[in-house]
Amino acid sequence: MKVTALSDIADLEPLLGASVSEGYRHVTRLVDDYRSGASRFGQCGELLLIARAEDETVLGVCGLNAMPQSGVGRVRRFYVLPDMRSRGIGAALLEQIVSAARLHFTTLELRTRDPRAAAFYVSHGFQAVGREDATHELEL
Repeated sequence: MKVTALSDIADLEPLLGASVSEGYRHVTRLVDDYRSGASRFGQCGELLLIARAEDETVLGVCGLNAMPQSGVGRVRRFYVLPDMRSRGIGAALLEQIVSAARLHFTTLELRTRDPRAAAFYVSHGFQAVGREDATHELEL
């Protein structure tokens, strides 16, 4: 498995159907916002990563956006295919996002409604904050 920057938004097509079938809309929003130009993860400190299998199959995605507050980055649009979870893919994506964030931000935040995702973030050092705009944060 390798983690690289996304080069073509069409690479996310395999993730769309899986995420929608699970009832998630964030991969659809990612693709729509990217295509419309609303968010291309191109601001200073921003990044959009994908995880690929050795055969180039896309396994997951994770983004990092700069927030209007100085020094704050936001983990966005994180998704790993259901049958690929608990194999270190999400951890690898998050590790690279956190590493990149340290170069530009002092705090990372995110929002999730999924208890499994919340437990995943806590296991990687994030603290539950329960704010309206963020449920977890990590001081860098």
